[in-house]
Amino acid sequence: KFPYSTEEYRNHNKHSLWLLPNRVKVIEAMEKLLKDHWIFGSGQFGIVNISGNNQDDEEDKDAKERVTRAIKNNEYTITLTGQRLTTGASIPEWTAVFMLSDTSSATTYLQTAFRCQTPAKIDGKLKTQGYVFDFAPDRTLRLVAEAIELNHKSGKTNTPEQKDAMKQFLNFCPILAAEGGTMKSYDVGTMLVQLKKAIIERVSRNGFDDPKLYNDELLQLDELALEKFNELKSIVGSATGERINEIPVNELGMDELETAKAEEAERKKKKKEKLTPEQEEALKRLKEAREQKKSAISILRAVSIRMPMMVYGANVSIREDITLEKFVELVDDTSWQEFMPEGLSKEKFREFIKYYDEEVFRGVAHSIRAKAYDYDALLPTERIQAIADVFATFKNPDKETVLTPWSVVNMQVATTLGGHDFRSIVKDRPEWKTAGQATQIWSQDNVKILEINSKSGLYPLLATYNIYSRHLIKQKKPEDKIHKQLWNEVLAQNIFVICKTPMAKTITERTLAGYTKTKMNIIYIEDLINKLRQEGAYKSYTLRDELLEKFKIDGGNMRFAAVVGNPPYQVNTDTNFSVPVYHLFFNAAKDLKPDYISLIHPARFLFNAGATPKEWNTQMLNDKHLSVPMYEADSQKVFSGVDIKGGVCITLWDKNNPSGGLGGTFIAFEELRSILAKTKTGGFDQIVGSRGETKTTYPLDKKYPNDLRIAPNFFDRFPEVFVTTKDAKRSVKIIGLEKGNKRTERYIDSSIVSDPKLDKWKIFIPKSNGSGALGEVISTPLTGEPLTGCTYSFLQIGAFDNKLEAENCKTYIKTKFCRAMLGTLKVTQDNPKSTWKNVPLQDFTNESDIDWSQPIKDIDKQLYTKYGLNEEEVAFIETRVKAME
Repeated sequence: KFPYSTEEYRNHNKHSLWLLPNRVKVIEAMEKLLKDHWIFGSGQFGIVNISGNNQDDEEDKDAKERVTRAIKNNEYTITLTGQRLTTGASIPEWTAVFMLSDTSSATTYLQTAFRCQTPAKIDGKLKTQGYVFDFAPDRTLRLVAEAIELNHKSGKTNTPEQKDAMKQFLNFCPILAAEGGTMKSYDVGTMLVQLKKAIIERVSRNGFDDPKLYNDELLQLDELALEKFNELKSIVGSATGERINEIPVNELGMDELETAKAEEAERKKKKKEKLTPEQEEALKRLKEAREQKKSAISILRAVSIRMPMMVYGANVSIREDITLEKFVELVDDTSWQEFMPEGLSKEKFREFIKYYDEEVFRGVAHSIRAKAYDYDALLPTERIQAIADVFATFKNPDKETVLTPWSVVNMQVATTLGGHDFRSIVKDRPEWKTAGQATQIWSQDNVKILEINSKSGLYPLLATYNIYSRHLIKQKKPEDKIHKQLWNEVLAQNIFVICKTPMAKTITERTLAGYTKTKMNIIYIEDLINKLRQEGAYKSYTLRDELLEKFKIDGGNMRFAAVVGNPPYQVNTDTNFSVPVYHLFFNAAKDLKPDYISLIHPARFLFNAGATPKEWNTQMLNDKHLSVPMYEADSQKVFSGVDIKGGVCITLWDKNNPSGGLGGTFIAFEELRSILAKTKTGGFDQIVGSRGETKTTYPLDKKYPNDLRIAPNFFDRFPEVFVTTKDAKRSVKIIGLEKGNKRTERYIDSSIVSDPKLDKWKIFIPKSNGSGALGEVISTPLTGEPLTGCTYSFLQIGAFDNKLEAENCKTYIKTKFCRAMLGTLKVTQDNPKSTWKNVPLQDFTNESDIDWSQPIKDIDKQLYTKYGLNEEEVAFIETRVKAME
């Protein structure tokens, strides 16, 4: 496609004008290069230098005569210029213009370009075409757009009239680009996408989490638009759990003319020119409008970050572009509900499409899909690494949906089942790791691996590679000759995948096989979670039956060596309360009778905490086939930006090689396990009360006549009952919280209070505290004298006969030893009675074997000695548990 590459092109481009930087030495250097060239300097080409300071220089008329004379005397000519003959009268024989100047002037560019469009009859033939060649295509598009006054900067919108003007220009002067060995013509849309290429790459790299995705319509929000944005905020705010700014309805945006005037004033200010009062006011309004736009973007962001993964999996030809409207149509209703914020319908989203930069969205959508398409040509190792890089740009859409990072997939599979670990590359290959006998599954003939809840396809991608690499070792042919056939055989025979939505199915297909038409065992099961939630007499569903039907394999052969994955954690109910479901997927996996189950999920059940059924918790803690290869209290170390109370864990269930299980209790740290073995008795939970021990003798809240507990908001709701000043009648002090979680106290009539410990000394601590991390400080315990109770924001500890015993108990609670033992079971913010079970009960009287009058750090030393802790155990507590005074 180069201008002189074929005889046809050489005949067409016989006489050309080359525009160079308007500097004499540059043009002379080019003239010398051409004359020294073995073809251009062979005598076939007449090289004409018409630069302004040449020694043969004349007026333009003379320059034109020199070019005309050269054309008459030479079969081919090249005219070199920096400016001369780029305007005014032209040379009819010119059929090509070469843009070799770095001009940034749209006027100069187009005036020069049109030199080749002068009508002419050459050698008896009518001139029908002229070509402009530019080796900086983005510059061509930019200058043409500026000449037609088409907005091509990020966020700028174009009117239908502007787009129509550009369309007419392209009809008159088509723009073509050489791309991938073919010529591609531009229309207005593709031209704008190309012009915004740098912005598109940035937005793609940031996973749609980028303000450049939106346009300046957000500067022009009227009252109705602002109300719609705040409605959207109420939807997406609850889904993401993030703090999202509300947009004040009284701060109305600017129209297009006002924005233009304000931006002009901004340019003047940058040049340090004096502004008029009107311009100062316009700048002030522009600043406010931009803050408003920023708030609007924070709302749209919660929707936008969900799009890249759906675009990646879109079931549409790579040759088709995806617009925003087409994107909405492509996503089925089930997948829309799964991937988008709950409550955001397609119709509601369409109201916000106009705020997106259509060309940027279209370009990013193409970029993501084009990468996946290009990666099909790579060998499996390189393709997997490239696909993982794409997924690294995708964000976790909300607090309910966690995308498993590629590094975590590798860590989980390598730790539990062995195989390749892409976290460690050795000689261009991921390191092979073993995990006991389980690692043998990758080499078994006819092995079947099931992913129980695919969202991305990364688990089966790694499983496929593990089996593929074992088969490859047995082959005699080089990998580049057989990799496609071998990979496809593994997908067809060894890998099985369950998806909860049709979109998750196409995403998984894209990950495993790209845009190839390969047989795969990937199924979408409609309403899977509700099917698994069936109980008792209503339970008619079994996952095994559905897999037999949809995978179309003989029942005797449906034996999975391993079930792997990251199951759904919870679902929202009609009462806006989240209930766990990951245990249902574990049970379903066991019902399939695999050799191994490797799942990653919340860890609260390990401490018999959370909302999973207590019976299931107990069963898991006593299952001799269960082990926990990984537990992490801080979930954000595993899933960045995702806070899961109680942490996360990887569980491995091994049918054939029972590990002995957890023995009914899970202790995260080896040091704590050995300490717990030495303390043995525990017992402190016996003096910890339950929530709401202080009650009223009749219901204050008529809505709940059976609940006599003193609720946290009673101080505000019933000020006539809970007063701020103690008197003869209102003699019982109630400890509670006021707005802002500030501790406070009120007084209540003793005749309407019921509390078995009311006449005793006790300690009050908050019912919830911190995050559940080991060794965190407990909010300051309070000593409660007789005639003191509390709202159910607090727990009561002890029922002591005197203040000394209560104070000694409070001192014990502050020790590092006590809080370390509490940490064996407290893994969330809650610290109910049950979490104190492993804390040894002490004698708090003067007869105690502990001298409670000593400083807390010395009391800790006495406790270490009492329970025979060794140096490593003491060091563990001292370094992991924060001090309290």
